[in-house]
Amino acid sequence: MMFDLGAQKSYVTHRVKSILNLVSEGAETFGNSKTSQQTASRVELSILTKDNPVSINAMAVPLICLPI
Repeated sequence: MMFDLGAQKSYVTHRVKSILNLVSEGAETFGNSKTSQQTASRVELSILTKDNPVSINAMAVPLICLPI
């Protein structure tokens, strides 16, 4: 999982989706051209913070980024 407060979308890998047993809530296509468009399932998960749980909507994708 990767957090980027400046991003328009949040992403989670298919592996994390499977481990957390997240349910798909539809699908969304994203990308800037026909050659780079992807369709991903939309999931909702909660992150437990010090004060309260925070609900996050994310797109499930095979890979978020290559290892550094």
